[in-house]
Amino acid sequence: MSKHTGKVWISDIDVQGFCEYKIYLKYVLDLPDPGGVALEDGRAVHKALELASQLNAQSAMRKRIAVGLNVPTTIKEMVDVARNEGESWPVREVHVEGERIVGMIDQIDFTPEKIYIIEDKSPSKNGKPFFGQIRQVQGYCLAFSEQHPEIDLPLVAVIRDKYSRKDMWVKPFTQDDIPGVNEAIDRIIGIIDGTWIPVPSISEVKHSVCSWNSVCDKSHYRG
Repeated sequence: MSKHTGKVWISDIDVQGFCEYKIYLKYVLDLPDPGGVALEDGRAVHKALELASQLNAQSAMRKRIAVGLNVPTTIKEMVDVARNEGESWPVREVHVEGERIVGMIDQIDFTPEKIYIIEDKSPSKNGKPFFGQIRQVQGYCLAFSEQHPEIDLPLVAVIRDKYSRKDMWVKPFTQDDIPGVNEAIDRIIGIIDGTWIPVPSISEVKHSVCSWNSVCDKSHYRG
């Protein structure tokens, strides 16, 4: 939970879906994140994507300036550019804050008719996203809608393969998705304040790949 805002990090919704006990280790026992190869790889990929995005944005800005067009710098301006000029306007690393959640969206694509909220993930073996990942990107959609109620374009939640850049899962965000996100938020808050007992994952696969298994007293693979 963010110490500055008192709100749940949206990325922790994915953590809760993977294993609630990780929330307990992180926030109740206050153990440092062990990190590992997967974490370092994720940071490297995000850094590369951010650099590529910056270069593309600079090129787009130069082209607009050259023909006397304004460069959009706010959400409203990006929506207006997409609507009025009929072109997509992508932007990465967008801070978003809702009523109870806060986080950083990997990428938003503003198009004339829709807004795509995109979360980059490693592909699973079967090519399908995990339950927690779906709730996470829906959490970003919820926070965006709460922060920008004036934007009336429909939101679409997207989980994208961070390596191939192909979409693994796409679904319009609707009111029906909100209860699931709120359930995850409630459980995270409950674990932190002691009103909810965290349920460790029983998946052998999750235990084997979890970066916290060296410090987790519930792990089957604790070294």
